[in-house]
Amino acid sequence: MTNKSLHFIIAIFVIISAFACSNKQVHRKQLSDKSFQTLQMDSVFTFTESDEVAFQHISSMKTDGHGHIIVHDFRQPFLFMFDREENVLQKIGRKGKGPGEFEQINSFMVTPNHLWIMGSHAVKIELFEYKHAVYQHVHTINLGSRKLAGLFLGKTDKGILIRKEVIIRANRKDNPVKAGITLINKNGEIIHDSILKVPFQEQLTVHHSGNTLTTGKSYGNRSLLAFDGNCIYTLWTDSLSIDRYSLNGDHRKAFSYPLSPVKITDKEKEEVLNKYPAIFRDALQRGLPDVKPVVNKFIIDDQHRIWMDLLTERLGKGWFCFTEEGKPLYKINIPRPGAELQEISGDLVLWNYRNEDGAPTIAVSKLKTEEM
Repeated sequence: MTNKSLHFIIAIFVIISAFACSNKQVHRKQLSDKSFQTLQMDSVFTFTESDEVAFQHISSMKTDGHGHIIVHDFRQPFLFMFDREENVLQKIGRKGKGPGEFEQINSFMVTPNHLWIMGSHAVKIELFEYKHAVYQHVHTINLGSRKLAGLFLGKTDKGILIRKEVIIRANRKDNPVKAGITLINKNGEIIHDSILKVPFQEQLTVHHSGNTLTTGKSYGNRSLLAFDGNCIYTLWTDSLSIDRYSLNGDHRKAFSYPLSPVKITDKEKEEVLNKYPAIFRDALQRGLPDVKPVVNKFIIDDQHRIWMDLLTERLGKGWFCFTEEGKPLYKINIPRPGAELQEISGDLVLWNYRNEDGAPTIAVSKLKTEEM
């Protein structure tokens, strides 16, 4: 065999090997139901109301380090603490403007032995410490600026991460288009503003006969963020493609998968348009997308697994779990239409929804651990 023939055979072999590796990679990147192990859940308890508690609008739920479940009702100036037997143990905070008091609660965060609660109207953070089986107020952090009001993203050794609040106003010409992440210290002073900025959500402005309407785009995409204690993960909801940012500003792609979105039906479009004044409907209809966002929400659990609420043609609807590197793990089905998953901690899953009578309800489920 001549050297030329040998080189030709080697070249062909390299091309075939590369093609085979490429095919293997493409195959590995395709997701299906078989990529995930479906986990079943047992109900721990559901709670709607009692003589002392009646929810109005449940915003979020978290577990603390003592086996309790903390519930935030956006329309009430305190948090509720439950045990796992459905008992209400404490109302944390009270109505007012003083230390440990709130006119309204914007966001809360759980750390070992502490609750951090941000008020909406008073620009402050109230710190509560777990002592003698209850949370007691210990400190007030005055933020000094309404610009720092927002949602807790997490806590680091250096300080507190806040995703600054973005409000769209119909008559405002310069509505913000990005949301920033700010790091503050325990005195409320800014350490870093901003660590990063992400697009807030798709907006739509329409004009008719001198009238202007600015609104979040129906079925529009937005940025989602989560923090795992070390890095900030973010994605734009039109695809399953997650970016990872360190607190030092380093950025890299965490993982991504190609998924086809679900089309919006004519009935769904009509239902959306009927919510707006008739004079704007034609313009709003032209701005409606043809497909729904692929990702509705995502969270990171206490084991650093990434859970996503997905809606796609290939996978259907449900919560799907991945490792930080993007390896598919589990799927759980939504227990009832409209149920929102708030947190997964260990084998405990926290949900909220409105029951058959329209009353806000919390539900605590337990993953069947023998399947994990």
